[in-house]
Formats: sequence, structure tokens, C-alpha cells
Amino acid sequence: MKKYLPSLLTSVNIFSGCVGLLYVFEQRLEVALFWMSIGLIADFGDGFLARLLGVSSDFGKELDSLCDVVTFGVLPGMATYVALADDRPWRAYSGLPVPGFSDIWLAKFNLD
Repeated sequence: MKKYLPSLLTSVNIFSGCVGLLYVFEQRLEVALFWMSIGLIADFGDGFLARLLGVSSDFGKELDSLCDVVTFGVLPGMATYVALADDRPWRAYSGLPVPGFSDIWLAKFNLD
């Protein structure tokens, strides 16, 4: 059972990223930032817990990266888009490369 605890905490990360996205689409960016912070705490905690319990795995590493793309790639990219869309619509697109660059960085991290 203990080998699943870090993955459960990783699931809190992606859950908070998804909830944060819902608030982004409602244009409540401060609440979305709160949920991204919860994801950050869960992201730090899952790795810490895995090392503490001695249960790190390739599955956990991949799952963590997939969840990180949502919470720290898609969420900030969409938040940037929404924040800038009313001001100057052409600037809003500057947030869209963030998810792409985050998944490239995380894929490289997993290979190293």
C-alpha cells in the first residue's frame, strides 16, 4: 500500500491543476493561482514522500511529469492568455507556447 501513496499525492497535483483551469476560464486568476500553489505543494511532497518511503519508480516519475505539464504548463499558459486577452488580443497568444516548452523540458528531465 505504501508504494501508492506518492502517486496519490501526485494525483492531488493534477486535480489542483484542473480545478485551477476551471477558475482561469471563469477569469478568477487569483483563485487559479491558489490551486496552482496547492499543486506545487503536492509536487514537492510526492517526491519527498517517495524518497522517505523508498518507493520511487519509473511509473511515478512519468506520472509526475504528466501532472506537472497540466499544473505548471497548461494552467499558467491559459492564465496568461486570459489575463492578456482583454488588453491586447494579439499579446494573449504569448502564453500558448508555455505548455509546449514545459513538456519538452519535462521529457528531457525524464531522460536525464
